[in-house]
Amino acid sequence: MNTTFSREHSETARPALRGDDFGRILTKIDSRHTGVEHAWIVEGLGLFIICIILIAGLWPFHSPKNEVDWLENENGVRFGHHGSIVSSGAFRTNISEESTSSSIEISLKPEQINGTNTILTFEGSGSPRVSFSLQQYLSGLVALHNVVHRQGSTREATFGVKGVFRHGEPVFVTITSGSQNTFLYVDGVLTDVSRTFRLSSSDLSGQLVLANSTRNNSWAGQFLGLAIYRRQLTSAQVMEHYANWATNQRPTVAGGDEGLWALYSFNEREGNIVHDQLNHAPNLIIPEHFFVLHPPFLQSPWHEYRASWSYWKDVGINIIGFIPLGFVFVAYLSSVRRVHWPLATTVVTGLFISFVIEALQAFLPTRSSSMTDIITNTLGTIVGALAWRCSGVQDFLTTLGCHGVSSPEEFGLVLERNSSVHH
Repeated sequence: MNTTFSREHSETARPALRGDDFGRILTKIDSRHTGVEHAWIVEGLGLFIICIILIAGLWPFHSPKNEVDWLENENGVRFGHHGSIVSSGAFRTNISEESTSSSIEISLKPEQINGTNTILTFEGSGSPRVSFSLQQYLSGLVALHNVVHRQGSTREATFGVKGVFRHGEPVFVTITSGSQNTFLYVDGVLTDVSRTFRLSSSDLSGQLVLANSTRNNSWAGQFLGLAIYRRQLTSAQVMEHYANWATNQRPTVAGGDEGLWALYSFNEREGNIVHDQLNHAPNLIIPEHFFVLHPPFLQSPWHEYRASWSYWKDVGINIIGFIPLGFVFVAYLSSVRRVHWPLATTVVTGLFISFVIEALQAFLPTRSSSMTDIITNTLGTIVGALAWRCSGVQDFLTTLGCHGVSSPEEFGLVLERNSSVHH
């Protein structure tokens, strides 16, 4: 009797469902499914963006083949965009042999006339600080070396000439320096004179790197010959050497000439060694894989800065590349896995990911590890995170199907409620 009364009482107490109740139930079910779907989308986008950033930052994940090949029908080697040669040991200068006069002759053919690329570098007595280098800047030639003052401070001295290189045409360059002046000849013809730039035998010391700098700035083209002297050359000797290089790819070595220090004719045409024809200096080695002699680790912004379009283009790419990361991560931390400080957490996450990539890039010779990239990547993360909080962005997301959700807070409440139901 009591059971029947209780059942009848409960049945009579249950309210009848009206039409608008069904509408509310369906809306609630729809919002639950919508919240779960949005959570999956945000999580999937986050993982996808991280994968894309890691691939873009660490590709090709290994040291590629060294792009150095012997020329087929003439002496010389061809350098690709990732190719370099290094001396088997350091060029050494004894104090008794040190001279204030030195000369260097190079026969080469550039592959392109753009950018700034290092033709050769002497690292300088085993120190990562570059002692002397020759660079191609567009069609010009720039010589650089460090000047050490008595106080121990250093400054970089430069000597440059425009219009030296022509696309696909061989060029014979001579830089000869004495106690007073330094002369630059192109194809045996005097092109410029510097009274402030000096080149001594101590500048041409340490390990020699061809077609790259000690910190990765590779040059592409053909290297046909190299000669190094411990004396100044006269104008007549420069013209004579140019004629000999053009005909025989080597200078005429006079008997008892103590001035010629090293001569590389690149006449082997096979193997991985370029021999010094005089047996005075170290031989040159062609490694199997591309390398950087002293790869930088988180290079400082002031050392990396270049007033060039390519530098600012890289800055823009690094900022834009991390905007999606900031946008999606702050959405994830605001709506799916709610934290107290989603914006700050997102910025720290972007900085950490960028740091890991830059640290790993120090072990990849085709990439450069720098603080500039970390700064610009973090800035991109901040821009993306702030974009998520813009009212215009939220209105746009609402039109995509967020059903009345008009702010990150409201969107987070929906996803949080429905994620708990889903789990």
